Amino acid sequence: MLGALTRGFMPSLPDGGIVLAQGMKEYRVDRYTTDDMKEALRPIASLISKSAKAQQKLSPGTWQHIMLRDNLKALRIASTLMNKETDDTASFTREDLQEALHAFASMISKTHKAKAKFTSGTSQHTLQANRLKALQTAEALIKAVFGNYVPPKIESLLAEFRKQ
Repeated sequence: MLGALTRGFMPSLPDGGIVLAQGMKEYRVDRYTTDDMKEALRPIASLISKSAKAQQKLSPGTWQHIMLRDNLKALRIASTLMNKETDDTASFTREDLQEALHAFASMISKTHKAKAKFTSGTSQHTLQANRLKALQTAEALIKAVFGNYVPPKIESLLAEFRKQ
């Protein structure tokens, strides 16, 4: 569903911004560069790994298990978009993106609180700072995609029109 949105994704602009292209329109994620996206992948991948391991230790149906399930889904969507895996984006619905934004807001809030508990310059503080930056980068990317969402019916009509 989002394939058309991510084709040609992430060319850098002269001022360092990123362009999200859809047909003739371009959407900017001004605060982040292609390098920011690449840099955010490592903390995102680490969070996916740690969350998946933690989730395995929890009983299904508990609020913690459900929260980790939602967080993992959001992190995987962000990772897919950051990796430019455009073939996989067809499975993302507007609801998936909305849920991902909710999960990222929660993760960002918790990371802010955790970061405040550590002294600046410590490894724990640096870890939280890197996670926070990665989460904010991923959230901005998903917001850009969510804001430019094209319903599947319209996208298929556009695809057929472009073939003619």
